[in-house]
Amino acid sequence: MKTIVSVFVFSLLFFAVQAQSPVSYYPFNGNANDAIGTKHGTVNGPALTFDRFGNANSAYSFDGINDVVELNHAFNGFTELTLSAWVNINGANQANDLQAIISSDVSGNFVHLQCLPGSVTNSAVYIDNSSSFLLDIPAPVVNTWYFVTLVAKSGSSKMYINGVEYYSSSTTFTNISNTNLLRIGSGYQNGRFLNGKIDEIKIYNTALTTTQIFAEYNNANSGLIAHYPFTGNANNAIGTNHGTVNGATLTTDRTGVANSAYHFDGVDDLITAAIPTSATSNVTMAAWVKLNGT
Repeated sequence: MKTIVSVFVFSLLFFAVQAQSPVSYYPFNGNANDAIGTKHGTVNGPALTFDRFGNANSAYSFDGINDVVELNHAFNGFTELTLSAWVNINGANQANDLQAIISSDVSGNFVHLQCLPGSVTNSAVYIDNSSSFLLDIPAPVVNTWYFVTLVAKSGSSKMYINGVEYYSSSTTFTNISNTNLLRIGSGYQNGRFLNGKIDEIKIYNTALTTTQIFAEYNNANSGLIAHYPFTGNANNAIGTNHGTVNGATLTTDRTGVANSAYHFDGVDDLITAAIPTSATSNVTMAAWVKLNGT
């Protein structure tokens, strides 16, 4: 008996994917310095702690009361923007309020994980003073690291959690540029303090692609050479080893997006792709799969 399956995303990990370089990077390795520039952070309260790999003094812990890291970083002149961070929520903050990861020193808040009274439940993103959108995602698990990314440019914005796009908007944002301090772990005007850990803040003056964000989440050094998101076709999103579809039909993916996965009939459907797996002795393959039956 053959098994009928729908394959959603297929990836092969071999060689490094080069992402766009950030204009500022805060690895929080013993301090809040900008590792590639001079826009260093000022630490007001947060304590160094273990990062997601267990390395000591490699992330900052925020108490949810008044801890904040301030960055003298201006987006002045930016027409595109990508912000990313690793965040780990401990629980509700003292005020049972929203919890900010990165925010401007004015009412335009860039990235949030939202905490409702007594529980960690939702996520919200704000781009600028004139435009914003609210996004509900599956409840973040406390004491769990998440990779949060926000991409904004004229006429488009997207939010990603753990390398997966959760929301996109065609809203035209009018205030990507920022001339104020950036606050890490706090919202504007000393509110919305984060109760948890933050690590690896990156700021880009360009809009990263889905493929680049996927590579960032999986660690650019992991060696990704092929990624098949199956968004309307079987093309390799990061190379030229495109797939040839034999019988399989496009269908809805696991998030409900049409024409973003392939359905296989269990009889003779398949997709072929010429991937040079012989180039390495170590191979990792990953896929989302849903079984329909036998």
